[in-house]
Amino acid sequence: MSNAVKFTPDGGSVSIRAERQKDHPNYHYKLSIVDSGIGIAPDALGKIFEAFSQAEESTTRHFGGTGLGLSISKQIMELFGGGIAVSSEPGKGATFTCHASFKPIQTDSSLIPADTAEVEQHLTPMRILLVEDNRINQTVAVRHVTKKGHVVEIAENGREALVKLFDQGNYGKVDIILMDCQMPVLSGFETTQRIRRWERAHWGHIPIIALTANAMESDKMLCLEAGMDGYLSKPIDWKLFQATVRQVVRDLNPTAATPSEE
Repeated sequence: MSNAVKFTPDGGSVSIRAERQKDHPNYHYKLSIVDSGIGIAPDALGKIFEAFSQAEESTTRHFGGTGLGLSISKQIMELFGGGIAVSSEPGKGATFTCHASFKPIQTDSSLIPADTAEVEQHLTPMRILLVEDNRINQTVAVRHVTKKGHVVEIAENGREALVKLFDQGNYGKVDIILMDCQMPVLSGFETTQRIRRWERAHWGHIPIIALTANAMESDKMLCLEAGMDGYLSKPIDWKLFQATVRQVVRDLNPTAATPSEE
């Protein structure tokens, strides 16, 4: 769906259809993602599921990305006993079809820390700057945090974030920044470093929480070394988000009441 939105110009359409195969012993689903976007050339269809491969070299320059998403998606579908296929025609959009089987599971609520549930209920509303270039990630994040009473401003990339903070005079009006690490134009790492340099020359320290698909301990260290205060891997666990915000606020100002205590 992320690719469908990315490669479909404004005014186009993106849809998803889901069907359950009822005679299958497990929960077997077939999902079709259909878009009216730029489409894929016939000679590229056979290689787009390969790692680090994209339809054209210009794709990376214009749209960003590494060419790993479809390769990873294919592997995940195969691990779930399914697969993924594509049909497309240049200029007329694309249809990706995937199918996978799932076994029902039981959620153990005892695995969720008690204080996390407390934060979920009592976190004080904040003014958040979300720096994220992916439209689907933007939509999911905004829908969740506004439901919790927070106000969200979106920046499509690091450069736009700097404009909103400094050129438009919003630095003192933002309580916390959620910073995607990998973005076109200006990455989250460089954006954070520029914010910290400005703060050293002027005043203040705005909390910055990294958002990244990379979940290695070394990736977390890169975020902290760039000047970020916290770290969340994608997809975001929103209960963990609440707990991370509380911890970041507490670490930056140990004598102040944390959001959960207000």
